Amino acid sequence: MNQKDLARYLTRDLDDTQDPAAAAGAMSDKVLAELADALYRHLDTPSPLFGAHSLYEQVTDELELRRARAGS
Repeated sequence: MNQKDLARYLTRDLDDTQDPAAAAGAMSDKVLAELADALYRHLDTPSPLFGAHSLYEQVTDELELRRARAGS
């Protein structure tokens, strides 16, 4: 996921009424991992977009849930 894709996702996510946790839950493992990586890199920039940190937490929580379910 490049910066342009991430910006489009963040803008859509922040303007959309859809629950971000539900959106993360509907993503494939691969896409979710790519989003987590892109958000992590975005948060390391001088001025990350408002809401990016919360979205990063939701994405990483979803990844942890999936890993826990896979290990059960």
